[in-house]
Amino acid sequence: MFSLVFAAITALACSPVVLHPTDHLSSGPAGDKGTNLWNLWWVYYALFERHSSPLHCDLIFIPWGCDLRYHTLSLANGILAAPLTGGAGPCVAYNVLFGLWTALTGVFAAMWARCFGLNRPLSVLLGVLAAFSPYRWAHQIHLNLLSTPWLFLFFYCLERRLQTREVSCLEHSPGWIHEAGLILAWPLALFSDWYYGLYAGIYLALRLAVFGYGPGWENWLRGFQIALPPVLTVGLLMAAYFYHPHAGAYETQFVDSVPMMFSAYWSLDLLHLVLPIWMIPWISNVHYASEFLFHPGLLYLMLPFLWFACRPLDKETRGQVGYLLVLSALFLGLSLGPILVFRSQPLSFLGIPLFTPTALLEWIPLVTVIRVFSRFAYIGFTALALLGLMGLERWIRHRGYRIPWLPVCAGLAGLFLLETRWQPPRMVPYTVPEGIRNPETKPYLELPFTPSVVSGRHLYHQTIHRQPIFVVEFSRLGTYRQKYEAAFPALGMLDRAARGLEAPGSSSFPLETFCTELKRLGPVRFVLSPEGDQEERIRILSNFHQFLTHCQTLVHYEGPDIGPKDSAEH
Repeated sequence: MFSLVFAAITALACSPVVLHPTDHLSSGPAGDKGTNLWNLWWVYYALFERHSSPLHCDLIFIPWGCDLRYHTLSLANGILAAPLTGGAGPCVAYNVLFGLWTALTGVFAAMWARCFGLNRPLSVLLGVLAAFSPYRWAHQIHLNLLSTPWLFLFFYCLERRLQTREVSCLEHSPGWIHEAGLILAWPLALFSDWYYGLYAGIYLALRLAVFGYGPGWENWLRGFQIALPPVLTVGLLMAAYFYHPHAGAYETQFVDSVPMMFSAYWSLDLLHLVLPIWMIPWISNVHYASEFLFHPGLLYLMLPFLWFACRPLDKETRGQVGYLLVLSALFLGLSLGPILVFRSQPLSFLGIPLFTPTALLEWIPLVTVIRVFSRFAYIGFTALALLGLMGLERWIRHRGYRIPWLPVCAGLAGLFLLETRWQPPRMVPYTVPEGIRNPETKPYLELPFTPSVVSGRHLYHQTIHRQPIFVVEFSRLGTYRQKYEAAFPALGMLDRAARGLEAPGSSSFPLETFCTELKRLGPVRFVLSPEGDQEERIRILSNFHQFLTHCQTLVHYEGPDIGPKDSAEH
């Protein structure tokens, strides 16, 4: 039943995607959306056309290539979507997964809610809250973050597995089915997004350690037996994923190795923890980026207080309520990050930052890659909403009221959508950018070397034409920048020329040396993609035009139109 309900809801809510699956996307192909499209294409291309590992790519950062083990490759999505990607292209594959993962998130979240005794209409409502959360909707450009159904499938299978007494029981809910679900769902969550693999592990550890299978050694042993197969499976898969048999053959380079010790920027502000989206601009000018949009609304924050009017509670209900309280408190606490932040400012006492227990994660191997702590709030708010809906049902039953649940749930869903300012996906045409309609064999080189939102556009170019890319985004390459500039001094010269920091012909920029280095660099298609306003673009073009006048070098410019005086090609 849940499958049909959420198929209909998703088809209605995502109708722009359903109506334009082949030639539109819910945002343009630049930025992170272009990167996620490239992820789908590269996994398919590497596995099924080149018959090689997708974990190392030699088409970017040539001639050395790049190790993608720490990149948000979303390997599970790439493999699952491979038939669609190969047959219909990455655009269709992305749109199909967008709708399918939304529907399945609702289905599995509703099934998880049923494990706690919630009635069917309210379980559907919980599924709507999980599937159409402002967190998921703010990340339409991130397929890895949209892949939330495996989390709730894991939660559901674990709860059902704990409720199944005998492994060999074949009646109603056989234990082996849910054990298989655990073994399948956790790797899918992990290899869709690293955060979700961690969330599943935290849920498993907390469920068994705090409110697991009950007191006594027999029950602890039972919990250990349940946890062992999925833990071993994930451990073996992680070992295989990070195993590097040819580590000495080339120097491994990792993308996005940005040190951010005790960063507070990507932590949830305390105001975001208690205020819905529509109230924040009234109270304070708090950072309003998509990473901080989680709150389901004031009503769902207040509903858990109904449990105070539902006492006394039986032992089983107390266990369920206690577990959901601890679960939501843990994930919401983790979302606050290593340092408490209030109104976009880190809190301190006598000049010492107010650290939280989350700061300990900075010292745990592998977990140190966590940077966006606010994402933990998605599970925290969902668990809190489930607790509130359970309290609403219990309170109404306790008062002896008989109400029609369907219209009540429809009204509560409407209020949720209003409070979170939900909007249907905004679709734009999926077209090849003007500057790359005629593919060339030259690799791309982006100038100047500054943070760039158009890096996804270059990866999109590779997705369409399968052309190599020399440099995508220099500011986030760790040791890549030093490696490139040491190997090709011409790159540093070009960067300084584009920035206007150094004039060609100066003592440190001899033209003869530059021309020699440029020949050694080989044929490259230069892309000027400065951040900033029109004046900044004109300034960089002017700098580069002056440089080209001296060097008499043909360079192709690709970027936004900035006026008839600025030729697009010199």
